[in-house]
Amino acid sequence: MKRRWFAVMGTALLLGVGVLTAAFGGAFWLDPAFAVQGALLVVGGVAFVVAGFGGSPFGLAPIRVVGIGDLCVAAMVLTNAVVTLLDGPPGTAEIVVAVTLGGSGLLLGAMGIDYLRGGVYFDADAFEDGPLIG
Repeated sequence: MKRRWFAVMGTALLLGVGVLTAAFGGAFWLDPAFAVQGALLVVGGVAFVVAGFGGSPFGLAPIRVVGIGDLCVAAMVLTNAVVTLLDGPPGTAEIVVAVTLGGSGLLLGAMGIDYLRGGVYFDADAFEDGPLIG
């Protein structure tokens, strides 16, 4: 996989937060749950962009920076699952959504932990430099 795809994904996350902020203004950031989710998306997006371009903040290998981004996105997804359950009495649809989000968040978190460890189970050597396509 081309490492630069992480920069594309990080840019998409940052644009998503920007669109939400533009659409809802400051009200988006006033709700504590949304503020936490937005902050996690921003940190995760920045981590993906930095890793996608081969940056090594604090001497971390890019794969470890991807792990930080994955963990931030996983925490955001898990937060969304909890908020879905706590936002009034949950019906069947809310429970299904929360369970699905919880499973997705746990999977992303496991990938992030593995990338932080240097790619023990997921092959970190498969990340290639170079242009996106080609």
